[in-house]
Amino acid sequence: MPQQIEFAQRNIHRPFANFNFTLVDIHNSIYNPRGLASADAFRFPFLDGSFDIVYAASLFSHLLPTATANYFRESRRVLRKGGRCLFSFFVLNYYRGMRTSAWEGYEFNHLLEGFPGVAVHNPDLPEQLVAYETTFLQGLAAEAGLRVKRLIPGYWSMTHKTALNEQDLLLLRAS
Repeated sequence: MPQQIEFAQRNIHRPFANFNFTLVDIHNSIYNPRGLASADAFRFPFLDGSFDIVYAASLFSHLLPTATANYFRESRRVLRKGGRCLFSFFVLNYYRGMRTSAWEGYEFNHLLEGFPGVAVHNPDLPEQLVAYETTFLQGLAAEAGLRVKRLIPGYWSMTHKTALNEQDLLLLRAS
């Protein structure tokens, strides 16, 4: 969405120079089918240890496990020691089955072949919506040099009485 990046760079970066917005052309079979770069191997265009915080909203819910693993590694690479990540996910542990979520689109009844602990909404278009078990996310985090500090449930699963966000929030810290 180049217009949104331009808007953010113009209206947020100008008064707050430490906020920068960069457009990259990452392939996604649904949202950017003509994208040139692969999420599985994409290297963030930033120096090692150059950030205190990495934030991603509604990104990992559209990334398959190999891309998620790469983004965890890249997030750790660009974070300073002790830096933090706040990422949103659909956490599969909170899913209770068909017709129990806030919306029928939040159903994850298809395990992703070759990836125990990962399920998708639509097996024909797996990047449409992806959900991960906490142990899978913890493993990816550990491999990347990140530690899970907190998991804050979202309202999508209708499992918890209170929620801060639609999706579940995962707070990570760089080792």
